[in-house]
Amino acid sequence: MIGLFIDTFSRELEVFTVSVTKVADIGLVLRYGTKVGNLWQLTEGAYGVFRNEDMPVIVATRGYQAKTTAGFVEVVADYRGDNTRVRTYVIGIQGMPFQKRKGLCVLRNPMEVLVLRPGTNIVMLDTHARRKPGEGWHSNPATAAAARKGIELRAKIRPNSVFIVEGQSDYAQAWEFCLERDYEEDYQKPFIPEFPEEFRAERFTAGAATA
Repeated sequence: MIGLFIDTFSRELEVFTVSVTKVADIGLVLRYGTKVGNLWQLTEGAYGVFRNEDMPVIVATRGYQAKTTAGFVEVVADYRGDNTRVRTYVIGIQGMPFQKRKGLCVLRNPMEVLVLRPGTNIVMLDTHARRKPGEGWHSNPATAAAARKGIELRAKIRPNSVFIVEGQSDYAQAWEFCLERDYEEDYQKPFIPEFPEEFRAERFTAGAATA
C-alpha cells in the first residue's frame, strides 16, 4: 500500500510517499518512494488545503526540539479520536533520505506514528505567523504562546483531527489533518488499516540483527 509520511523530526516538515507493509503484531515497514515537498508547499494553493483522495497519512509523533534554540515541532491530538487513527510503530525503513545507509534498517528504537484514514486532508491554519511573502506577521513570544494554546484547545473540540505545530519562541504556525466534513460520518466506523505483509519479516523476529 502507498501512503504519505510526514517527517516531524525537523522543522522542514518534509512529506514523502512510501510503500507500507506490516509485520503482524509488531509494526510497520516504510520504503521511500519520493519526496513530495513540505507542508508549506502542499498547502500553498487551493485555499490552504491539500486534498488527499485515497492514501493513508502516517505522522511521526515524536516531533522536534532544538537543543540550542527554541525551535520546535509538536504533534497535538486529543485522546478521544480513536476511530480516526491508529497509533502504532514503524519498525523498519528503507531508502529514506535521512538514513546514512539506504538499505533496509531494523530500528533499534521503533518510531511511534499515527496512521490516519485514507482521504485525510491537510489544511493550513490561520495563525499570527504564516510566513508567506506579503502576508505580514508579527513575531512576539506571548502571541506565539497564545497560538499554541489555541491549537491545544482546538484539538479538544475537534478530537477527530490531528494537528502539527511548528515554530520557535516568537511564532507558531499549524496544520490540521482531517476528513472533508461531508465524510465525517466515517469517523463513526472503526478504522482498521489493512497493509500487506512484509516480505522480509524474518529480519524483524526476536534476535534479528539491526542495521
